Amino acid sequence: MRIAHNLASLNIYRNMEITEAKQSKSMTRINTGSKLNRACDDPTKIGEKELMTMSIRTMQSSSRNVQDTISMLQTADGGLQEINDNLIRLKELMVQAGDGSLSDQDKDVLQNEINQVTADIDYLAKGTNFNKVSLLDGSFTKKKSLIDKHEEVIIPDIKVTVNDLGLKADVNDVSKSLDSIDKSIKSICEIRGRIGGLGSRLDDTYNNIQESYSAVERSLSLISDADVGEEAVELAKNNILMEAGNAIMVQTNKLPMDVLRILGNMK
Repeated sequence: MRIAHNLASLNIYRNMEITEAKQSKSMTRINTGSKLNRACDDPTKIGEKELMTMSIRTMQSSSRNVQDTISMLQTADGGLQEINDNLIRLKELMVQAGDGSLSDQDKDVLQNEINQVTADIDYLAKGTNFNKVSLLDGSFTKKKSLIDKHEEVIIPDIKVTVNDLGLKADVNDVSKSLDSIDKSIKSICEIRGRIGGLGSRLDDTYNNIQESYSAVERSLSLISDADVGEEAVELAKNNILMEAGNAIMVQTNKLPMDVLRILGNMK
């Protein structure tokens, strides 16, 4: 008869170790909200999780790039709108200058306002900037915005200073000045059209990225999110098993001594 080796206690101890490991796993899943915390949890799904996580981060970066580019284009378009408003005002003033009843003094007053409006156009062209980069004076030349490794957007060159537009506004040459203003307005409209088309394309791109992002997040949730309620039940069950194991362990540890005592009484 073997008394020194308490096999019953050893078996209970091994079972308690297994139960304790299950307790730890449930606690980790409850705390992290994920059922994939170590490679051994599910090697295949861990790999899928990492690929999805990388994809999500890439899409987040792409979204930021698109949003920044859209914001930049909106800033440029806002500046162009103001320049266009000034050109329309110039045309109004130049039409007034064509009134043959105006005195030289009246024309001087008009020319002063025309000069001020022209200076405002130049100020807007040189002062409209995004992230400290001028957008309308030709400084922002052939810049690229990376959407992802397969797609990039080339920002159009925009040069709308008074010199670039070839803008002339002289009350003493109304006909040529009106032609110059009309050409400038046409140029601004064409540039705004290109910016609008690019902005629309980027809006679609952003929406597509968001749809893909949501789809990948849903897939990631399906393979990695823990069912907290289920894990709580599992944890409670293993807590009960641990308590029961401890109680039984106390009894099995006493068994060898009880046997020895009985044998001693039989002598």
